[in-house]
Amino acid sequence: MAQARQPRPPARRRKREPVRVILLGFGCLGLSLLQGLLDAEGDCEVVGVFRWSSRKKSRREVDEYERAFARLVKEEGLREIVCEGVNSFRFAKIMEELKPGCLLIGSWGEIVKPPLLEREDLAIINCHPAKLPSHRGPNPYASAVRAGVSESGVTFHLVTEDVDAGPILLQESVLINEDDTGGSLRAKCGLAARQLVPELMTMLASGKKLRPLKQEETLQSYFPAIKLEDGMIRWNWDPADIRNQVRGLQPWLESYTFASTPLGAETMLAFKSIRLVHQPHRHPSGMILSVRRGVVRAASSDRDIQIEISQYRFYFLAGFLPGWLSRILGGILLRPGMTFRELNLRPS
Repeated sequence: MAQARQPRPPARRRKREPVRVILLGFGCLGLSLLQGLLDAEGDCEVVGVFRWSSRKKSRREVDEYERAFARLVKEEGLREIVCEGVNSFRFAKIMEELKPGCLLIGSWGEIVKPPLLEREDLAIINCHPAKLPSHRGPNPYASAVRAGVSESGVTFHLVTEDVDAGPILLQESVLINEDDTGGSLRAKCGLAARQLVPELMTMLASGKKLRPLKQEETLQSYFPAIKLEDGMIRWNWDPADIRNQVRGLQPWLESYTFASTPLGAETMLAFKSIRLVHQPHRHPSGMILSVRRGVVRAASSDRDIQIEISQYRFYFLAGFLPGWLSRILGGILLRPGMTFRELNLRPS
């Protein structure tokens, strides 16, 4: 009599190896990516963190997010990388020592070059805080708000020699509200990036072949770094475009205009926000209509809209006057009938 077949014991599931990650980042996005990596515990191991302000010979330009980023690295006891840059010989030696499977990048001021870019055993992934291929470039927060669009996003993509042009792995939309500034959009994109990191790490740790999606080049747009000239108000613009410019540049650059006052031939007036008032006028754009209690009203290019400036500072003798003093002087120096104008700050 044949013996009954014994049931086969269930196959033991192969334990998934966590992805060894080196994070390169700065500020809000660098902090958010690190928080996301820590949220993905089990699928990844952070073997090193290279902060942009930790580069040798760095000017140590930091903000509140970068300081929080540095604190979190220290609190978690993570290895902090200090060297000249990602393409340096020193970084190559660190790579050989730490043997990462992934370089995760967010807000980094260098372009990754060969031979690092050509390594087949390494996934080099950038997080760009926009919905690529739109708004490529160094400050997509400002460019998206200035463009007046209602949606931006975050995109995780493979790094190639072309800036922000690599195939897409993950992407998420981020809504832009009417009152968003470049700074508030930065915070929103940081949160979205943090929430996507665990999904990205699960993809990499699974060992499955990645299926990146090629970017549609016909839809691409690129915006360069913010320049001082970007803050100048163009009074012939549509007032909505002026408002988008002012809020998009915050917190990196104040917008400004000029007026002839007794303080100087052309006195700069700088401000962080404006308000559009739906009230008709019949005056040239840029003409001051009223000055009351520190609030200046000026005509826009739209005959049904006035532009209101309530928090401003005068620039005088190579420095900005305090806001309270500027508003007092504004009631004395600015008069209805005067006209705000543009001025070339960097004559050729």
